[in-house]
Formats: sequence, structure tokens, C-alpha cells
Amino acid sequence: FDIPTPIQSIAWPILSQNRDLVGIASSGSGKTLAFILPLIFQLRKQSNDTSIAIILTSTR
Repeated sequence: FDIPTPIQSIAWPILSQNRDLVGIASSGSGKTLAFILPLIFQLRKQSNDTSIAIILTSTR
């Protein structure tokens, strides 16, 4: 991507503030990167070795 997709543009500022977000977007819209990138940044900021992340996703 040259520029963030709409879901990424909306999600990144919210998730970067360590807030929760429920997002809905089409397949191929960049949802995974929208939540994974801020998650990686948050986990790297934590000073302990017991970092935990929980990702909930719906299935068909």
C-alpha cells in the first residue's frame, strides 16, 4: 500500500491510544494490518516478557 486504506486510517489513531475498537470492512481492505501494526507497537513498548494479546474474530 502507498497510503493507508480507509479502515487503517480510522483504526490506527484509536488503537495507538490503547483503546478498544470494533471495525467492519470488506475482504481485502487491510483489516489485518489495521490491528496488527498498532498491536506490535504496543507489545514492544511493554517492559516485561509476559506480554499478552487477545484477538477475537468472527467466523462464518
